[in-house]
Amino acid sequence: MKRSGKRYSIPLGLLAAGISMLFYVLLPYAIKMLIKDPSMFGIDADPSGIDFAGVEAMLDRAMLLSPVMAVMSFIVGFHRRGDKNRIYAQIVRMAVSYVGFLFIINFGSLGKVIGFNSEGSEFVVEAFFTGVIGVMALLNLLKIPIFYGEYRDNREDFLEKYDPDGYELFVMGHYEDEDYGYGTGRRRRRRWG
Repeated sequence: MKRSGKRYSIPLGLLAAGISMLFYVLLPYAIKMLIKDPSMFGIDADPSGIDFAGVEAMLDRAMLLSPVMAVMSFIVGFHRRGDKNRIYAQIVRMAVSYVGFLFIINFGSLGKVIGFNSEGSEFVVEAFFTGVIGVMALLNLLKIPIFYGEYRDNREDFLEKYDPDGYELFVMGHYEDEDYGYGTGRRRRRRWG
């Protein structure tokens, strides 16, 4: 069996990093522009009586986080589906994204999110996310079985394309069919599988 390609993909890593940058830079920037001047998007509204300082601070923190998330996404995209290293990279990215989420919401204490000034009176919306932090941690942990499922679903194809010796051991360990012709005297090589 012949190797048909590289185990890693720089273009896929760059694509994943680019998508991450769009999410962490372009989306917050577009929301900031919408808040400052809704007419740019064809919305007829006057935001002059609303203080979006807390929301803008959250968006700024999301943009500060973008280089870290782009690097983590590159590492995940760099490893192909079915590679064990991809699971490790996904788990690290998941942990970093959770800490990043905490950073964006100022570790649960946003304080003044939005303020409204109307006819001399001021109304302030404050937010303190404590329960949300626990829910987000649980939702992040639920991603691990998804990562493992993706790994298992793509493992055989990955080994067949990029690691013929590992594929042979994978087949010997998972299939009992005589069609593979391994028999009782088969030789096992020390490989990860």
